[in-house]
Amino acid sequence: MAHEPNSHAVIENSYVKKVWVAAAIVLFTALVSFVLFYAIEVVLLVFATILFAIFLNGVSSWIQAHTRLSHRQALSVTFLLFILSLIAVFRLATYPLATQITELKLALPVSIRTHYDYFDQFKTFAQVFNVVEWKAVMPDKNIVLGTTAPLAGSMLGGITAFVIVIFTGMFIAYECDMYKQAFIRLFPQQRRKRVEE
Repeated sequence: MAHEPNSHAVIENSYVKKVWVAAAIVLFTALVSFVLFYAIEVVLLVFATILFAIFLNGVSSWIQAHTRLSHRQALSVTFLLFILSLIAVFRLATYPLATQITELKLALPVSIRTHYDYFDQFKTFAQVFNVVEWKAVMPDKNIVLGTTAPLAGSMLGGITAFVIVIFTGMFIAYECDMYKQAFIRLFPQQRRKRVEE
């Protein structure tokens, strides 16, 4: 009977330990979720940079295998080809868009005037348009600027993130072994061989 209080204390101590472990896991999960929620853009930028560096290394390795270029020369050729392809895609995509915007800028006032003249034929619409000024129907330029400013900010942020990914990925690809060794050194000595594999 003397052993019963000790076994009861051991069971109770084991239960308390399990509760603390469960609470620590929940707290750790909540903390990681909180950090990821607020740092997701940074995490995604780092991930995209690493993927871009892997892409550059893969293409440069293929070029190096099929030519007599060194790794750095093949990487420079890869980066140059990537930049040229971006310029070509940008040029092919923006030319039709610029043409359509120019045509819209010329056709929109004519279309508005045509519709106004058409509605002017009817008495009811003519009375409505006479009471309401045509310019009152058109949006104010301050409202238009207020709605386009966030869009321009988002576009600028996207372009900045794209440039950061490209150039940081190029740096990582250029000195891949240095970054790889630095990453491996973050792990304990006995696990570095496994991480390197």
